[in-house]
Amino acid sequence: TGLVPYKRSLLAGAGFICTFYGKNFKYSILFGQTFATTGWPSLEPAVRELAASYRRGKKAAEAHAPELRAARESLEKLRRD
Repeated sequence: TGLVPYKRSLLAGAGFICTFYGKNFKYSILFGQTFATTGWPSLEPAVRELAASYRRGKKAAEAHAPELRAARESLEKLRRD
């Protein structure tokens, strides 16, 4: 995505903020490492499929936008009558 070139800077900034403003920072690090090791591998395929499904839905909505707009206008007209 568009943020990939800034990944290191974003992570460094998040780490800085968590270090000074997070009183439970050590638990956040522990959770992050544990999740990356155990939870993420099983969750990653579902997240990828969710993103792909969203892209397919968005593409379909854009393809059918004129028909959807016409249907919406027809419904509004029927409600007024």
